[in-house]
Amino acid sequence: MRYAIVLTALVGCASVSDPPGLSVPGMFVEADAAVRVFAPGYQMDFSATGLHLPEHLLLNQGTVELLGTDLPCFESRVGVAVTPALTAHAGVTGRSEITPVLNGPAVVKVNVTYEVDYNCPNAETLRGESDFTLMPGGRIVREDRMISPSNDRLGIVGHCGCQQETDPQNFHNLFLSSFWAFDRNRATQAQPDGSAVTEDIYAACTMYPDRAIGVAWQMLAGTRTRFETDATSLHVLDWASNATMLDPTAVSITSAIQISNTAPAGLGDCAKVLALLDDVPIQIGNTKLGSTDHDGIYRDAAVHADSFEIAAGDVAVPAGFVVSVDLGGASHARLSRSPAKNPLAIVQRESDTRFLIAFIDGLAPGESVTIEPTH
Repeated sequence: MRYAIVLTALVGCASVSDPPGLSVPGMFVEADAAVRVFAPGYQMDFSATGLHLPEHLLLNQGTVELLGTDLPCFESRVGVAVTPALTAHAGVTGRSEITPVLNGPAVVKVNVTYEVDYNCPNAETLRGESDFTLMPGGRIVREDRMISPSNDRLGIVGHCGCQQETDPQNFHNLFLSSFWAFDRNRATQAQPDGSAVTEDIYAACTMYPDRAIGVAWQMLAGTRTRFETDATSLHVLDWASNATMLDPTAVSITSAIQISNTAPAGLGDCAKVLALLDDVPIQIGNTKLGSTDHDGIYRDAAVHADSFEIAAGDVAVPAGFVVSVDLGGASHARLSRSPAKNPLAIVQRESDTRFLIAFIDGLAPGESVTIEPTH
């Protein structure tokens, strides 16, 4: 089944309508045995079997794979891990459901739930869910929610899940982690200034000669980050690190990646890629929003029956930003930008009264967009 094959283009002075009118490439979802998301410049495929987590992240019409794979029991692609017991990623045996929540053309959101049974040394279950929000400009926001590592408190054990196969004689401390694993071939990990990555850096890049990926983690007290370059270019956040005990308490985290399909001039270009993930204040009408919601969207609670502006504060809003606004039941609206740029945005109905608007360009201080709802 194909969802949302509606492509909406808005130019420097344009309109929101129901249904949307003009056409430039947006995003859409195909779902049969697997769920595949197509966006301008990239594609994400979710596994059709086992855990329905992302299996492929592709560029150049599917010819370039960004995700990396490792040996069984180690981090591959995208997922969570209870080390040394198991890693949960695409295709791993378990119980899983996948639901497309938003189907484009401005935003696609996919929800994946999962449960994996393992022994450590008693019968345990990892449970959780992840939302993936994909945007046209190469930004993907991921929210891991209610990740519960086990049924019982875990202690240091000599026989635990994957460890029974890889290192059954030794005892290991425990980690609870969320990870992104990218292709290691020709990859270099870098901090924003181009220097080598160290632990506890919450924003870093995997750089290639012809492309780059920025990764940013939510900074939560008690968490740590790790970066590894063995079989994959691995970006890891640890809720628990080198612990002697691990409680079954559920945890959550938000992370985001930015894909750049442009050859970097050097490792210092990591800063330019990560700048597109900056979560900065924005003014929508009379409301100042300090940051985006957990899905990377600016959500304004006000009802806008009359004309209003969206403007940057003292810090520029990155290109590709997305807002969710309530137009008070209006099915049409006129959009204009100062200064004018073309194209302006991609629009999608979110609910009866709300619209999602993905803007192509960012807003510098002093720049604004005016939205005039009409009935």
